[in-house]
Amino acid sequence: MQKSFLMVVSLLCIVMLVAGCTTPAPSPPTTSQQNISEHKNVTEPVIVQTQLTPITTLVPGTTGLQKQTTPTHTPTAEPSLRAEPEPYVNSIGFTSYYFSFDIPGCDMKEIFPAIAYDPDYGIEQPVPKLSSVSAAEIRSFIRDYTQGSKENSPFKGIYGCQGVAMSPNWNFAEISASITPRNARPANYEISLIMKSQGKNSTVFTTRENLTPDQPMAFIRYIPMKTDEIELLDIPYITFKLLPAPDLTTPVPSPPAQPAQPEIVDPSVLVFTPYSNQYYTIRYPEQWTVEENALAHTTVLKSAQGQITYTLTAIPQVANTWIVKTDRETYLNDLAGDYPGYRADTIMRDFGHCSVSDTSTCIQYSVYLPDGSYAKKVFIVTMHYRHEFRIQCPDDRCKNLGEYMTNSITVKDTRSN
Repeated sequence: MQKSFLMVVSLLCIVMLVAGCTTPAPSPPTTSQQNISEHKNVTEPVIVQTQLTPITTLVPGTTGLQKQTTPTHTPTAEPSLRAEPEPYVNSIGFTSYYFSFDIPGCDMKEIFPAIAYDPDYGIEQPVPKLSSVSAAEIRSFIRDYTQGSKENSPFKGIYGCQGVAMSPNWNFAEISASITPRNARPANYEISLIMKSQGKNSTVFTTRENLTPDQPMAFIRYIPMKTDEIELLDIPYITFKLLPAPDLTTPVPSPPAQPAQPEIVDPSVLVFTPYSNQYYTIRYPEQWTVEENALAHTTVLKSAQGQITYTLTAIPQVANTWIVKTDRETYLNDLAGDYPGYRADTIMRDFGHCSVSDTSTCIQYSVYLPDGSYAKKVFIVTMHYRHEFRIQCPDDRCKNLGEYMTNSITVKDTRSN
């Protein structure tokens, strides 16, 4: 009985164990009809938008490395030199002894004192130093100090230097050049005329010019030299340097320029003050300035705006020439030297006699240029000098001012007429 009971219990345990091992796995969850319908309704395509990546930089002081992209390089406009052929040198000339005569040392010190008195002037100095004078100054020298007013006329000499022996003697070297520009369009050039002595460069004369294609240009210089140094000069040569084109970068706008104040020219309104030097005493407007770097024997007064100049020039005289010439032809030649681009007889006005201070002979003429500019020149002669007074203005409104200043002049040299 007991044995039967144990068998029944064992059988039940086996049945229960088998029933637990055959339990079906849970089925996966099913999607509801609502969710299925929502997925079915997503039928439109998805549009992907591409965004530009911003340019970022490294921020100083941060520990994390931020993304950095390479910025696009924008070239900056810089001044450049165009490839242009150099001007063609048609000719270059050199005349060692321009005058047929030598100028004695005493006379040279009277006529060109700034050069003759300069102890550092000359080609044999430790640092060679040469200067040049203009063609107008050479014409004046020939007219005033030669007997026939020509290059090869005999030298008359200064009255005060007669019988005075003083070395060194002087002469001039003439340097000339002619060029033809070959640049495709107008351009600015630095032109250097280089003087050589015994195979070495000694002096450079430099000028800046705007060269226009195929328009020839001539240069000429007259160099005062001690006669024993002229033979040391070699034939010069010329060089060209194309200057940079204008800067193409956008300029910073500047404030509008203020219009220039008009010059005051009414003598009744101006306040005058005296100026005196070894040659003259003159009254001039107190707002004006006196040029400090004027040539020897020359006094230059300039207006406040720089538009009007009054020039007084004392030219040393030679013996027996204390006479003011009165023929019109002499002054037409003088005018042609001052204004080479015009016909002298078309711009000269009011030629005739005048009166300045206590001189008995005075000649004057006025100049009217096509652009409206005005000038007046007055000539007198005293014991040792021939004097020229000239006012130059933008227009003829300064006529009365010029008359007032000229009439205020006292010449300190002893009168001769």
